[in-house]
Amino acid sequence: MKEFLQSYNNNENVQIKEEEKHFLVSIFILEKYCFEITIPYDVYEWFVSLNNYETKENLFSDWSDWYVDASVGVTKSNIAQYFQKDIECYIAKILSADEIKIDKDVGLSLFGKKFLKTKILYVNVNNNWVKLECGDIPNDFNP
Repeated sequence: MKEFLQSYNNNENVQIKEEEKHFLVSIFILEKYCFEITIPYDVYEWFVSLNNYETKENLFSDWSDWYVDASVGVTKSNIAQYFQKDIECYIAKILSADEIKIDKDVGLSLFGKKFLKTKILYVNVNNNWVKLECGDIPNDFNP
């Protein structure tokens, strides 16, 4: 993972820190947003938050975890590759973003009350709005 993250060292919008228990990747885009990606050293999971670094407001957060699941092709021997590809695809979309928007999913409604409301993050890449989701790797990925 360290070697992979070092590939971003020449990008002035990306800062990488090695903390005691995790890597912290900060990506500054569109003059006011900061994505912070936390990647623990000892498990196949990662966390992301989107903050407005002018107001310090947390706008969005999500996480992804990977585990062995032979039914979808994830094995002990290739789980690290899936994990890395997940992060790589997420960062690529962030760095390509021309705009960001956050929509709210209304969730479930029962007897007039709303439950399980969630936020959905979109990035505009080349005039195309795409959902920015953890775990979204290309279908043709073959480790």
